[in-house]
Amino acid sequence: MIKKQLGNQIAFLRREAGLTQEALAELADYSVEFISFVERGINAPSIEGCARIAAALNIPVRDLFVFDKTTPEVRPNSKHTLSHIKTQASSRSISGKLSA
Repeated sequence: MIKKQLGNQIAFLRREAGLTQEALAELADYSVEFISFVERGINAPSIEGCARIAAALNIPVRDLFVFDKTTPEVRPNSKHTLSHIKTQASSRSISGKLSA
């Protein structure tokens, strides 16, 4: 049961961050297959793996374990790509420097 809850939470947070499974896998240095298995509750990351996933999502590790009945079930269909995310991050970085 905990693996399923953790997987749902990771999927929810990944979508909130606007990332695809591919993007999260690359940022956390995992395979897309592993991220998919985690999100479906088939596998669970190690403690170090949780830290890598949390860092990739830019959140504290503890947020991975805040299980809430309102966390939605996993739903496929994210349209964001890693290149899109990198472009957004780059433009935010540049605009932040310009406004400083």
